[in-house]
Amino acid sequence: MYFRHLKFFFIFILGILLSACGEVEEKKVQNTNDLPSREPTTIVYEDLVVKNQSDYVLIPVGISPDENEQREGLFSRKSNKSKNIYNIIFYNKKTGNTSLLLNRQAIIKSFNFLEIDVPPKTEEEKKTSKIFWLYRLITTDTNQDGKLDDLDAIIGYVSDFTGKNLLQVTPANTQLANWFVLPEQGEVLIKLLNDSDKDLKFTDKDTINFIKVDLNKPKIGTNFINNELEQKIKSYSSQEE
Repeated sequence: MYFRHLKFFFIFILGILLSACGEVEEKKVQNTNDLPSREPTTIVYEDLVVKNQSDYVLIPVGISPDENEQREGLFSRKSNKSKNIYNIIFYNKKTGNTSLLLNRQAIIKSFNFLEIDVPPKTEEEKKTSKIFWLYRLITTDTNQDGKLDDLDAIIGYVSDFTGKNLLQVTPANTQLANWFVLPEQGEVLIKLLNDSDKDLKFTDKDTINFIKVDLNKPKIGTNFINNELEQKIKSYSSQEE
């Protein structure tokens, strides 16, 4: 008799445990179903960019939703659009052909039309011009926070007017602040912020320098303010006690 009651007792306890597990599992399924589904990524086409000097129409491309946060760096430039641009479509007005600027992941912070003079080879020839696009690209998570944003390096690139021959013109681990084109010299002067203290951040403690890029032979520019000139500036500006 004792063992029979003990048997019924264990069966009763087991039934309670199985019932509780079922309720927990049901709650888990219910909670999972209640979670909002992730919004699918869609392509966002921005306004057309048309330049009369070029045979190409540019169509900037963004995405929605955009998980990259919009945080402003020290030298971030304001643009007409708040969304990140992830690529640019180049549409040929004459042929109808299209091509993409980038074949890699990157954020295009800005793109600007540059035009330089091409001197005539003879006195009979007229002066012509050469067209470029200058881009500010974020291509690497330099501060290692898991996303691409304005706190990372912002590197300068140039391409021809067709979006081809994309070349880097500013050093790695820098932020392109601003620039000025010298059309007659075929050059662009660029102001940079360097991660001089190697802390993976761009702050007002980092150094600034200027480089010169020859647009006729684009490559990473060279400094035109050397150490000797900076030392003179320091010596002239120091105050005697």
